[in-house]
Amino acid sequence: MEGLSLQASTRESSAEEKFTPVVMTQQAAQLKQQLVSAHLDSLLGPQAHINLADSHGALAKRLLTQLEAVRESRGAPGGEGRAVGGKGTDGVVLYELHSWPEQNRFSESAKIVELEKRIAIWVEESSVLGKMNEIAKHKVATEHGNTQNKVQQTMKENLHAVEENFAVLDRRMKKLSK
Repeated sequence: MEGLSLQASTRESSAEEKFTPVVMTQQAAQLKQQLVSAHLDSLLGPQAHINLADSHGALAKRLLTQLEAVRESRGAPGGEGRAVGGKGTDGVVLYELHSWPEQNRFSESAKIVELEKRIAIWVEESSVLGKMNEIAKHKVATEHGNTQNKVQQTMKENLHAVEENFAVLDRRMKKLSK
């Protein structure tokens, strides 16, 4: 009997090991990757073979080969303004770059006008600040002059009071010396 219970406990412990949090997390990650892969297959179709481990490298190589194919088929750099059909050789989608010099000049002139407005505002603010500084200097000078006048007036009043005190002291001293 003990042999059977030992086997049963061993089976139970191995079953418990299968469902540890680490194992369950790994299984969830695998299932998530399978779900993403299935979703990509449904979106891109069965002909799209993308290596998810090296998606940037594969995509870069594919884009370079498509670019070379476009260059060879056109024989001239893009931006010439020619009309092209929707697809080129091997189902490659072709794009054209159109350059509009008038639009570039217009946007540059708009930027220049905006900069000129900013400069005009800056000059106006600078002149206002300069005037405010002059007013502040004048106010300080006026306040300093007023303060000096008050100090001189106070000194005159104090001098007059001191002279009167000296006169009183002089009279008392003369009185005492008699």
